[in-house]
Amino acid sequence: MDYEQIQPLEAEIENLRKDLTETDWYVVRYAETGKPIPEEILLARQEKRQKINDLQQQIKNIVETT
Repeated sequence: MDYEQIQPLEAEIENLRKDLTETDWYVVRYAETGKPIPEEILLARQEKRQKINDLQQQIKNIVETT
């Protein structure tokens, strides 16, 4: 495995997950009260989740080719 390639990807995933936790309260509020989550928050969260998925796929590709 090429840890030099994987480490920055894992660090970025961790940062994105931390970013998501900062807006988790919107999801909880919606679940508990039904108050809608602002559209820009929904879009940002989806973009972050997609970026995490993309980075995880990159890691998988690195692992499989080394």
